Amino acid sequence: MTLVQGAACLILWESGRFDTLDIARALNVSEADVCRVLDAAKGRQRGPQFMVIEGSLA
Repeated sequence: MTLVQGAACLILWESGRFDTLDIARALNVSEADVCRVLDAAKGRQRGPQFMVIEGSLA
């Protein structure tokens, strides 16, 4: 998937009018690639994840 296809994927998804299969067909890419781009965008919106680990190793 090119950068332009990735951007188009996000724009089409955010319009709310297309599902992942429609987007994949329109951009001539696999549906799995569309899902990966959308998942990455959602992860970016959530921001970094921090984990607090309590306890000791003793």
